[in-house]
Amino acid sequence: MAGRWIDRWGFRRPLIAGTVCMLAASILLATLFVGAVLPVMAVVLMLVGVSYGMNNVALQTAMIRSTPLETTGTASGLFQASRYMGSILSSVALGLVFGHDITAGRFRVLACLLIAVSAASLLLSFKQRETVETKVA
Repeated sequence: MAGRWIDRWGFRRPLIAGTVCMLAASILLATLFVGAVLPVMAVVLMLVGVSYGMNNVALQTAMIRSTPLETTGTASGLFQASRYMGSILSSVALGLVFGHDITAGRFRVLACLLIAVSAASLLLSFKQRETVETKVA
């Protein structure tokens, strides 16, 4: 669905929508998740998954469309390296927050960290301009 949306309208709208979903999910994680019943937890986690899927496709499309044809391979490699660095940093954050024990308070700290990252991502999404694809296949 995200791919079709991007094909029709470009990557900027799905990128912003995915980031808004992540911000909403982060706020729900901070306020509602701890102590919620299982169906509510499932809905919040599905919202996280939807945001990840939309942002993944939109960011890859943005990278491809804004990269000159002769450097697409390099840009793709840097994109993947950045994703790996993000995974490493998220593991570090999890270790720092939950290093001693897992409590509701520490979970809220993690959710607040996610809110900050999501808000920063949303600001960057608004600054991202749609580029015109000029590549020849």
